[in-house]
Amino acid sequence: MAEAPSGDDAPRGPSAAAYVAGLRAFYERGHEFERQSLDEAGTERALALAESEGRLQDAASAALALGVFRSAVGRSGEAAAALSRPALEAGFDDPSAAWPPFGLIAKLELARVLSQSGDFAEGMAVLEKALSHAAAAGPAGRVYEAHVLLSVGLVHGIRSEPVPYAEHTLRCLRLARTLGHARLEAHASVNLAGAYLTLLRFEDAAPLYDDALQRSRSLGSRRLEALVLAGQGSLAGMTGDLDRNEALVTASNEIFEALGDGFQCARQLLLFGQTALDAGDVPRAGRALERALALTEAGGFHAVAGDVLAALSCVYEREGDPPRALATLRRAVAARAAHADARSEERLRTLEVRHQLTAARREAERTRIAAAALATHNAELAAAVARIETQARDLRAILECLPDPIWVLRAGGDAWLNPAAARLFGLPAGELIAGDPLDAPGSRLVPTPGHREALAFEAARRSPVRLEGTRLERPGASPLSVTIQSVAFDFEGAPAVLYALHDLTEFARLEAEVRRLDQLAALGTMAGGAAHEINNPLATIQGNLEYLLGDLRRGVEPPADERLQCLEDAAVAARRVSDIIHALRTFASLRRPTLSLASAERILRASVASARPTFRRPHQVWVTCDPELELVTGEALLVQALTQLICNAAAALESAGDVAGGGIEVTAVYLPSGRVRFEVRDEGPGIAPALHARIFEPFFTTRPVGQGKGLGLSVCLGIARALSGTLSVESTPGAGACFRLEVPASPTGGATMPGASPTVSAASPR
Repeated sequence: MAEAPSGDDAPRGPSAAAYVAGLRAFYERGHEFERQSLDEAGTERALALAESEGRLQDAASAALALGVFRSAVGRSGEAAAALSRPALEAGFDDPSAAWPPFGLIAKLELARVLSQSGDFAEGMAVLEKALSHAAAAGPAGRVYEAHVLLSVGLVHGIRSEPVPYAEHTLRCLRLARTLGHARLEAHASVNLAGAYLTLLRFEDAAPLYDDALQRSRSLGSRRLEALVLAGQGSLAGMTGDLDRNEALVTASNEIFEALGDGFQCARQLLLFGQTALDAGDVPRAGRALERALALTEAGGFHAVAGDVLAALSCVYEREGDPPRALATLRRAVAARAAHADARSEERLRTLEVRHQLTAARREAERTRIAAAALATHNAELAAAVARIETQARDLRAILECLPDPIWVLRAGGDAWLNPAAARLFGLPAGELIAGDPLDAPGSRLVPTPGHREALAFEAARRSPVRLEGTRLERPGASPLSVTIQSVAFDFEGAPAVLYALHDLTEFARLEAEVRRLDQLAALGTMAGGAAHEINNPLATIQGNLEYLLGDLRRGVEPPADERLQCLEDAAVAARRVSDIIHALRTFASLRRPTLSLASAERILRASVASARPTFRRPHQVWVTCDPELELVTGEALLVQALTQLICNAAAALESAGDVAGGGIEVTAVYLPSGRVRFEVRDEGPGIAPALHARIFEPFFTTRPVGQGKGLGLSVCLGIARALSGTLSVESTPGAGACFRLEVPASPTGGATMPGASPTVSAASPR
């Protein structure tokens, strides 16, 4: 029994028989195959022994294994020698031999080696022999015929011959589909997509790449996946997406490096560098091509070395280094001359034309996209202009239909008037006139000082302004009471001011008539109330006097106490009439008060002091006010009004049956609006909501007959209005009432802001 080898004699891979079996499974059934793993030393010994003993089939098997292995590890010369051994030639030349197709596989692998080394003519001759041999082998040779077609197309592709490249690859694809060879079909799809790229048929290449990528991943073929990624990168680069091109080439080369395929790495870097150079990205092209050159020199891939050097010479020229560019170009010429074939010059011209076509197509695509974007933009602008013109026409139509006079004064001094403004000033409508119509002879705003200046000042600030209470005088027409509003804006591309005038003459007349009628109605109501209030005490006076006069006429002298009672009742009634007349005089004498600086706290305490003597029972009165709160107002009138409100609050507490302890709260607070609010709040029975609107009417009272004149709240309301303030009530039945008197803190709306916290004090009942 032979001893197992050890040390350096130990096998480092499968035997030749196992290696060739895997190679046949790869070609015939599409199985994965590891080319870089072989017991090389053992295979060399097996080859020598088989040749010495005349066992041609075993010798062919060993020679085939050595040739494929050495090609995979980059030893092209040794690979070509092994694949040309006599045993393989004998098996190939004798179709009648019952050997496995070692010779046919050897021709395919030899053509691959020759093409990568740049010997295209010899490689194509080998493939043509292999194609005729496979066709003569019948059904058993169909799968190899497909492989030969794929290799022939690939050689045409390397030689930049896109049409035969596409034709042979398409024949391979159809045959692979007929045979059901999924891996071969996927490879053919990738190569056909590459041919379409060369022919600039991008729309045909994209779906082929997508289908091939899906097939490669379902088959688990890393090499095929790398080829697809590289092809998709080329497609991205040729359509202008250089970043995606670089990313896909990087991904594919990571797989090729893992598989040890330096030739494909160099080829993909060359293609990317040429694309980047066409796109004008010289730095990126230079980096890719220098890496490709290093790979070609390390692996001896002379087929692509000349192209890489030629492209690098263009990079150096664009970088402004002519000496380096010239030296590199000479190296490229030398490399191409050393490995030229009969069609090398044609291939170089075709390659140059392809680059020019790619750049032209890319530029045309960019121009088309830019033109489409420009057309879209122009259409959008045209639509926007049409909308603006429509809006302008609609706005002009609206302005012309408005009943109020409107005109636009432009910076140049001319003005546009709507029909209403034209009628008002007696000017033509719908056309520009010179100057502001307010400056027409005889037209003026009264009062002029301040009004036109305000319009001009606010127009300069582009702030809207509204002038009320203005009178417009025109020649030959009655003056008009008007309100003018103006706002600055851009009219037809130039600064302008729009004026809108509203005629208030008729409104003012109607408003004056309404005020007159209201005054007559109020006077009638007051007269009726006064007559009613005065009639009762007059009846008392009249009744007592007539009683005494009747006794005197009859000569009867009434008792002294009876006479005294009659006179006392008449005197009380006379004082009642005097009080009513005094209240009427006070109500009628309200006029604009004399204003002075007053302390809010002083006003409240004076009001409480004035009201306290009228209390029928003792009540608590709380005063809450900031001692520093001051206002400019009519102090005497405020004290009079607040005194009346406090008296009313005390009367409300007494009407509820309060004996003692009932409270009244009096407060003063400053409001952010620049006003001061005085409040008088009681804990009485409250006021029904239905009476809120009537309690301020003259001679209206809710007290029993003889206890109230009904003028207190009317006088308070008159005082509030005289001070430019307001008087309101808030009350809920059973929860007391709160009267609020608000007045400006100063005539201009300003205020003396309080500086300390409010203090609360309780006044002791007297």
